[in-house]
Amino acid sequence: MIMSEAENPVPKTSPDPIFLITKAGKLNYSIEQTVSIVRSHHPALSKNTLKDLLSDPESAEYEAYYTGKDAGMFDVESGLHDAAAGGDGDAQKALQNLRAERAVGKAIKDKFFPDTE
Repeated sequence: MIMSEAENPVPKTSPDPIFLITKAGKLNYSIEQTVSIVRSHHPALSKNTLKDLLSDPESAEYEAYYTGKDAGMFDVESGLHDAAAGGDGDAQKALQNLRAERAVGKAIKDKFFPDTE
């Protein structure tokens, strides 16, 4: 008789925290959600330390998170662009809306927060 996984648990290795952080960024998760996900796989990591690292431009965690966010947005826009170029009207509208949202966000940032990157 073969034992079930519950009867004979095989230790699973947790994904690397940097991998999880990059993936969470790519999925556009908030920093709080990202911390929760990483800690669900690595409960020994401090919540406050992770938040600090995700907010520190000098850390590998910050770099992974924001690189993931950029890659995720690129993937979405690239897919919409390809679909729109193929004549998909819904993709064309979604791409227009996305670009309009970005333009409004940039205008607000430039007007009210000109010195931030």
